Order: sequence, then C-alpha cells, then structure tokens
Amino acid sequence: MKNTIILVLLLIGAFHAQAGIYKCVIDGKTTFSGEPCSDHAEKINVKIRKPNKEEVDIVNTRNVRISKALNIKRLENKVEKSDENIEDFQRAMDRDIKKLELKKSYANNNLAGATWENSISTEIRAVIEKYKVKITREEEKISTYRVQLDKARSEV
Repeated sequence: MKNTIILVLLLIGAFHAQAGIYKCVIDGKTTFSGEPCSDHAEKINVKIRKPNKEEVDIVNTRNVRISKALNIKRLENKVEKSDENIEDFQRAMDRDIKKLELKKSYANNNLAGATWENSISTEIRAVIEKYKVKITREEEKISTYRVQLDKARSEV
C-alpha cells in the first residue's frame, strides 16, 4: 500500500514537472494554455528568478512607507468623520431646541403655563446636556486621533 502511494505521488510530481505554458495561434489570435492547443503549439519556458536581498529590501521599504501613508490617511478620515459628527450633533441640538422653544411660546400666562414652561426649560437643558456629551465624546476621539496622527507622521 505504501509503495502504491509513493508511486502515485512520484507520478503526480513528474506530471507537474512536465506542465508548462504553451502559446498557440488559433484563427489569428494568440492564446496561452497549460496544455498544447495544437500540433504547432510553442512551449514557453518560464524562468522564475528569485529576487536578491536588495530587491526584497526595496519592496519591503516601499510596503512600509505605503502602510504608514495609509494609516495616516485612515486617521485623517476618522478626524474628518468626527468633525462631521460634531456638526451633525450641533444641527440636531439646534433643531430640537427650536422645537421646544416653539412649544414654550404656546404656554399660557398663568400658573399652568408657567409650570409647563418650566418643564420645557428642563427638557431644553436635558437636550443640551445630551448633545454636549455626544460632542465631547467626538472631541475626545479627535484628540486621540490627532495624537496618533502626530506619532504616525513623525515616523514617516
């Protein structure tokens, strides 16, 4: 049984060693195949050259530079997105406050109206606090991203 497996593996290895690339011209069009396409197929000998250490170092250095540049761009995009989020929060807060102030303007000039007006004022303060927390969170993210950006830029 072992001999059969070894024989099959040797035959597969020999088959792969025989494999190549063939160039054929069929109906005036050049095609390439792993098998001869016709009797006039031209076998192409592909020479695979191992890069030398200097070439590998050049590619690795380029890859590191590209990776650093991509990281910087990613961080810049995050800062931009957080800036946009802050603007969106500010607009949403302004919109919510305007709605509440409009409600407040309908309060009657009596005790019930004063109570309702006070309730709306409390609601406005809650809205401001809610958006203040969201904006502060985004500002903290921006600060973190900028520290990372400064570090990434200094490494370039």
